[in-house]
Amino acid sequence: MNKVLIAVAALALVALAVWNVAASPAGESSAFAPRSPEAGQRTPPPGARRLAEHFEEQIKADTEWLRQNGLARFADEMDKLSQAGDQDKRLSLWRLHRRVEQLRNLTAERPQDAKRAIEEVQAEFGVVDLAKQYRSAAEADRKDLGPKLKDALQKQFDLRLETQRAMAKAIEERLKKLHQQLKEQETLREKLLDQRYQDLINPDRPAPEPELAPPPSPGRAPAQRPAE
Repeated sequence: MNKVLIAVAALALVALAVWNVAASPAGESSAFAPRSPEAGQRTPPPGARRLAEHFEEQIKADTEWLRQNGLARFADEMDKLSQAGDQDKRLSLWRLHRRVEQLRNLTAERPQDAKRAIEEVQAEFGVVDLAKQYRSAAEADRKDLGPKLKDALQKQFDLRLETQRAMAKAIEERLKKLHQQLKEQETLREKLLDQRYQDLINPDRPAPEPELAPPPSPGRAPAQRPAE
């Protein structure tokens, strides 16, 4: 079962990474990285500017959360990237935002596993620090640093596995909730259809608009419920 859960988590993370890259492809202009308009180009619309401002607000919230949870160095890395205008760095910032979002979701859904996830990030910085020390150390000092680096790397690896298992469990729990919602909507199918039909033909209701909003997230109530 553990192997299945780890595979699910790995697939989810891969899918998330693919979506991130597709959402902000390198080399293309992005709402998250506004550029000064060149001659012949139109100024970005207000909606795009607002989207960029919203992203900046998200990054600020991310760094505040990181500092409150003992990940100040992670927050410092995000601050450096947020001050850079380079497109590739802005893309890296977006990916780090998604990493923080995963940590925050795990903290909310499985607080008992959040501590290990935070420790894994801290261990990652520790591994990098030891690697830098090893590279700049004299040959005699490397004999002591080498085993320390291996031990730190093993600890980080084990913590990452535990974090991935926790994320897989969170995904499994969300899937269970989603299946429950689907069964509920199947049971209430006729009432939901009738309610939508009445809303569409009632002149006292707002003018009909396409329902383009995404389905409710697992654990949330369906957008429409029949009147009792």
